Amino acid sequence: MLPELTRAHTGHQRLHRRTDTADAWTWATAVTTRWHDHCTHATLTARWQHRRRLLQATNPDVKPVTGSWTLLARDAVTYPETVTLARNLATTALFPAPRHGRPHPAVRAFLNTTAAALGLPRLTPLPGDLLTTWTRHHTH
Repeated sequence: MLPELTRAHTGHQRLHRRTDTADAWTWATAVTTRWHDHCTHATLTARWQHRRRLLQATNPDVKPVTGSWTLLARDAVTYPETVTLARNLATTALFPAPRHGRPHPAVRAFLNTTAAALGLPRLTPLPGDLLTTWTRHHTH
């Protein structure tokens, strides 16, 4: 029914075999949770709403005790993208320092690669986006 969850679990297991992924997982979870809660990317929001509807239809007897299906299923519906983002964060080398007050071109390359991996046409995080914060902290 949701094969992307199974594939994500397999990818998550591979990711956890590495010893340096805890920080990437924490960042990826925070980023995708924020994107979900703020409906930051229309493509992801539509994908997550579709997954949530499938999960709800498949589990008609599950009634959220508090909150809603939106909160109850958030971690499950964002899981594949969280795994993908964590893998990209964990495997990205430190960025060179910004030049002339602008991010190094390696940051744009990372964003393009990450957008493609997430199935997004592009990824241009706003200044307050946690992914922007991660890229600023991920420099040497």
